[in-house]
Amino acid sequence: MTSYKNLKRNRKKNNIKQKNVIKCAFIQYQLKLRGLTQAQIAKELNISSQAVNRALLGQSKISRVDEWIEENLGLEVVNAL
Repeated sequence: MTSYKNLKRNRKKNNIKQKNVIKCAFIQYQLKLRGLTQAQIAKELNISSQAVNRALLGQSKISRVDEWIEENLGLEVVNAL
């Protein structure tokens, strides 16, 4: 049986994932408004588009992606992890 502590921990993890997905969707929207893509960010930073996507979703911490977003989109990137 799952303990209350585990349920609470899982709820917190799901909350973080949900916040990261929302953050990623907002950044995607901002990119689309400017006619940009994740692939263009990847090419400029010389990393894969998958790495950019993982960084936007908060699955990995790539400071170059965060810096690019802050400099080019004027958005402050706050990671939930």
